[in-house]
Amino acid sequence: MNQPQNIIVDHNATVPAVNYTSSANGVSYFWTNTNPAIGLSSSGIGNLPSFTAINKRGVPVTSTITVTPKYNITNTFSYTGNMQTFVVPAGVTRIKVDVKGSQGGSAIYNQPGTKPDDIGGKGGRVTAEYPVTAGQTLYIFVGGIGYNGGGNGGGSIAQPNGGGASDIRMGGMTLANRIIVAGGGGGGGNNCSANAEPGGAGGGLIGEVGFQCGNQTGTAVGQGGTQLGGGAAGTSPATAGILGIGGNAGGLGTASGGGGGGYYGGGGAAYGGGGGGSSYTDPLATSVQHTQGFQDGLGEVMISYYQECSPSNSKTFNITVNPTSQPNANGILFVKKGSVGTGNAWNNAIGELADALLVAKDLNAITAGSVTQIWVAGGTYKPMYSPADNNFGNPANSGNAFLMVKDVKVYGGFDPDNGKINLATRDPQSVLTILSGDIDGNDVQSGAGATLSFSNNNENARHVIVSAGNVGTAELNGFTITGGNGNGTTITVNGLQLWGTHGGGMNITSSSPTLSYCIFEYNQVQTGMGGALYIGTPANEAVSAPLVSKSSFVNNKSDNIAGVGWSEEGGGALYNSASSPIVTECVFTGNLVTGSRLGGAIANNGLTMEVSNTVIKNNISLGANGGGSGFANSGAGQTILKNVILSGNYTDGKGGAIYNNPGAILSLQNVLISGNQANAGAGIYNNGSSPVLTNVTIAGNQANLGGGIYNINSSLPLLQNTVVFGNSTGVINNLPADIPTYKNSLVQGLFTTGLILFSGTATDLFVQPLTPALAVGGDYKPKSGSILANAGDNTLFTNLDANTKDLAGNTRLKGANIDLGAYELQSQPQVISPIATITKTYGDAPFGPGGISSSGLVVGYASADNSVAEAYQDTADGNKWKLKIKKAGTVQVTASQAGGSNNGDFYDPHQMLCLIWWSIKNRLRLH
Repeated sequence: MNQPQNIIVDHNATVPAVNYTSSANGVSYFWTNTNPAIGLSSSGIGNLPSFTAINKRGVPVTSTITVTPKYNITNTFSYTGNMQTFVVPAGVTRIKVDVKGSQGGSAIYNQPGTKPDDIGGKGGRVTAEYPVTAGQTLYIFVGGIGYNGGGNGGGSIAQPNGGGASDIRMGGMTLANRIIVAGGGGGGGNNCSANAEPGGAGGGLIGEVGFQCGNQTGTAVGQGGTQLGGGAAGTSPATAGILGIGGNAGGLGTASGGGGGGYYGGGGAAYGGGGGGSSYTDPLATSVQHTQGFQDGLGEVMISYYQECSPSNSKTFNITVNPTSQPNANGILFVKKGSVGTGNAWNNAIGELADALLVAKDLNAITAGSVTQIWVAGGTYKPMYSPADNNFGNPANSGNAFLMVKDVKVYGGFDPDNGKINLATRDPQSVLTILSGDIDGNDVQSGAGATLSFSNNNENARHVIVSAGNVGTAELNGFTITGGNGNGTTITVNGLQLWGTHGGGMNITSSSPTLSYCIFEYNQVQTGMGGALYIGTPANEAVSAPLVSKSSFVNNKSDNIAGVGWSEEGGGALYNSASSPIVTECVFTGNLVTGSRLGGAIANNGLTMEVSNTVIKNNISLGANGGGSGFANSGAGQTILKNVILSGNYTDGKGGAIYNNPGAILSLQNVLISGNQANAGAGIYNNGSSPVLTNVTIAGNQANLGGGIYNINSSLPLLQNTVVFGNSTGVINNLPADIPTYKNSLVQGLFTTGLILFSGTATDLFVQPLTPALAVGGDYKPKSGSILANAGDNTLFTNLDANTKDLAGNTRLKGANIDLGAYELQSQPQVISPIATITKTYGDAPFGPGGISSSGLVVGYASADNSVAEAYQDTADGNKWKLKIKKAGTVQVTASQAGGSNNGDFYDPHQMLCLIWWSIKNRLRLH
């Protein structure tokens, strides 16, 4: 063939058709394409069609087209009455077949006035392709009237036989070796003077019924063969069809047709036409088409195949597609769903985030910093390409994932059609930008927590997002990540192994991106780690240390079966393995782990981990050997929970809020643990662990063992400035070896070294405590006058200063001493200093008594008898409080301060009583 020319075009350009030419006749052209991503299919036969070129990358893409000319050869086998053979030529691996069964015999009387001629049913047709091996022998049987299964006809004048089937046999010559069968037609009948009685047509999966006097409802005609059995016969003495052979006619009347041959033969007729035989194709056949009643006359078999020229004359040429996508002058790519632009502005945006990430990766590989940000308009975007090193940039169905690019920040929440066009005006809370792993868009999610379930998600992406290796300053900001379904095998990304079962929403491996203002919702892993987010570090690789801030983890799941897997799976929302993440200002709610695994919300098995200013509520761990519904800690490194609320978490195992494994090092500061429920340790379950609790409030929790804290296996926790009160029980130690240390704390039902003696109730301590149960709510701030106020030891709270905040974000130190627990009472007590004796002469001018409050707030007065002395505010003297003496006598005066704020401090009300009287000497004395 002649050599085609190379082609170079731009993205979105039209590539003209390429017409192949050759000096030989009877040639077909087979071509293959190494890169279907350019918009051209991977292979074809004939000339190369015109197409629109596609290059969604940031660099030119070249595809190689290989064209192989082949001769198109057809062998035709006609009826001979004998078996014929075909030997597969060298180099042929597939054949096309066109197999036609024989028409049945016709009843011809040459009496046109009284007995019309009734033709035999037409033969069926099967076209298909079939795999073969060079040198293989195929056995060909071409149907004739009465040959290869046509049943015998009968009658006093004519005996129309059924048409024989045509078939191809492989591996032998018996009926069991048939791979393609085209059914034969039934023989015609002739017993009616006016109405036709043709035989039933052969072919199709069920052969046609014969005719008697113009209809097919009579009992005398033959029925068609099926895929399971021969066609039923007409009334006796006609016979039914069987495997490969049509039934015989009954011989009654002037003419009755035999059944057609087929996969199963048609039934013979007693009167009228015989039934048609059925067709058949072996399961290996492809491109199958059945046609009933196609063939006039005798059968035929055609076998076609392509054979390469010798020597081969294949030609190759290249199609190169240049990219057109570029960022704007500030290094920003714009993405808007449905757009078809090049990405340098909102009105010329790229249509898919997946494509923008490819462009960013390509351009930055050429010139670092070419793309620094990607701005994504609201909408739903799905991962389109594999992140794997061995398949990068190619579609991989459930193996697709968005891949974070080094030093590229990706922002969502833009709405350019409504003025939200930059970082200052975007609104990710109301303009949802969704990254969805639901490839088919048919997920069904229901419930939350214990009832959380997923269906129709088998095809979903294993990871919606991947961050692998050094990503520098990369950030994901303002997105909803949903529909991840972690399962399956591992892949290698940037030289790192990623487990398919780790991180349904996002997998972070040896990588430290920033995640902000994101929502992880309805993601799961199956027998894996981190339904929403997995953070891991392989051995001898850089430690993952991502920052996760201002994000929510809602209704994610680690779905496990007890006894199946490694037993280390877990973390309904987040799993930290050998890494050092920081999680701040986040919410974890409605997450679930099953199969007696740990961590309904968070499972920590990392080097270090810090969680701050975060709420962990309504999470579930199911399975008697599981637990840590809020936070499960197995990490040997330092783990810190600071300014954290753990509330309403449930497990039928251990640790409603927190579970600590042996060796876990946990520090809690300004933490509220309330309304959690477990079999043991509803607040905290310590298993060979010795956490340090500083200013922690544990209240309202319920368990069969240890409503507040349960210690086992030589646990030695330290409680300082901490209150454990109002739980179903307080602190339970399994054995004498479990010895908590208390410093300046309060524990219900317990008074020992380091504890404050208290005999009241929870309502004496807190503003609004709840009865111990699974619940979210209540108010566990110290109430005014609570023993918790100013009862702490400042030295036990590390780095306590004027800027330190309590769990509510208020000043941590309001009085001389820090309060017990997670909250600081913001109102402080005050006193009015005693007022000294004052001597006045009757008739003196009104005067101020001189009362001073320790708060510095103004002291007011009230007289019990204004006829003796009246308290008032002198508007002429700056509204100062004064007393006016009206007559001799005695009166009670109350000095009071109503409470309020002064210099950022809030004070409780206070009052004191004074006594005023007149003496005989008309002197006033005030005490």
